Amino acid sequence: NINTHECICILRGHTHFIQSISWHPTNPNLIASGSWDNTIKIWDITTQCCICTLTGHGLNPLTEIEGGVSSVSWHPTNPNLLASGAQDNTVKVWDMATKQCICTLEGHRSHVSSVSWHPTNPKLIASGSWDSTIKVWDITTKQCCYTLEDPEFSYMRISIVKSISWHPTNPNLIASGSEFVIRIWDVTAKQCICTLKEFNNDLVSWHPTNPNLIASGKLGSTVNVWDIRTQQLLFSLEGHKYEIDSISWIPADNLIICTAYDFPGSIVKIWDTGTEQCLFTLEEKNSYTYISHRLDYYQNIEGVLCFDDL
Repeated sequence: NINTHECICILRGHTHFIQSISWHPTNPNLIASGSWDNTIKIWDITTQCCICTLTGHGLNPLTEIEGGVSSVSWHPTNPNLLASGAQDNTVKVWDMATKQCICTLEGHRSHVSSVSWHPTNPKLIASGSWDSTIKVWDITTKQCCYTLEDPEFSYMRISIVKSISWHPTNPNLIASGSEFVIRIWDVTAKQCICTLKEFNNDLVSWHPTNPNLIASGKLGSTVNVWDIRTQQLLFSLEGHKYEIDSISWIPADNLIICTAYDFPGSIVKIWDTGTEQCLFTLEEKNSYTYISHRLDYYQNIEGVLCFDDL
């Protein structure tokens, strides 16, 4: 709880690093989590129990071992649909009424790092991959509608798509984050219309209500806030010791939440973008193994924060 700075719930059950979490769109007591143990778990935070485990993602084609689930995302308007992306190079859509996979989307050449539902079209979902592409899929036809390919395609890390974020008001625009560059794409035109270069851009998060602002971060232990109109870096938030693992906005107060592994513990910092100051820090001490955080903020309940560890 970010008002009291207290942990109100710990959910344990995964056997490897947790890579992604997502709040249910209408039930604030339900959370989905995706893990390197190659499972997706649905949790009830009132009972602190796992109510469902989804399995079905396959082996990593390169290593021929279980690759793990990298990203999970609840459908914004259909509470029965959950999407997942994994290191088996696929996107899956799950029907939570039957607990079954109803759709497998194949076409990426490397592991899927991020999935995100289209903000206005309930049939479309986007996926970002280490193959340097973003694909937009129609889940009714199970076909790829658009492929956005990095113009600087290379097998170097500069071209790997690590995260994606839809524009909050323009459904034709999507942002992608790679290690050295943020790109803004016009989906229907299949063109990159803006490039922001900085050595700190794996993670991207568009401000939910201000379409001119994007936050980015990862290496370098800083969060960068950009103005898309001028394509300029407005300011950087510095305070973490090591790399940042997740970024999320709290739009009502223009706050940014970010998580990081700051040895020897895991840190959540809440930043005020108006003053460019850290308001407070939530710390999980004595975590000596690497902890991978993915953070989500439930917008309809003030003061509730969720982040994850092993």
